[in-house]
Amino acid sequence: ARVPSYRLKKITFIENDLQAAEALHDALVEVTHRWLPEKQVTTAPQYWGHSTRRLVVMPDAPCWFTRRHRVKFKKHHGVKRRHRHNYRSNIRPFLW
Repeated sequence: ARVPSYRLKKITFIENDLQAAEALHDALVEVTHRWLPEKQVTTAPQYWGHSTRRLVVMPDAPCWFTRRHRVKFKKHHGVKRRHRHNYRSNIRPFLW
């Protein structure tokens, strides 16, 4: 069995008065823009925002953006973390 379609595809009006026909046409266009989603008029920022929408992917770690150190170094990247130990083990033997 076929399921009937109740959507209007075409409406034909016959009117002798040109101004009345134009008023009827304008009213139908306004109703179309208001109630049919595929015919709705959108503003330029809304259209551009919808057409260029991107998916924002957040990282798995919740505090990824709130870490303390902004600059990340590898484990031994030449950053002296313990200055006294570095002086005692690396520099002091060469002073003797």
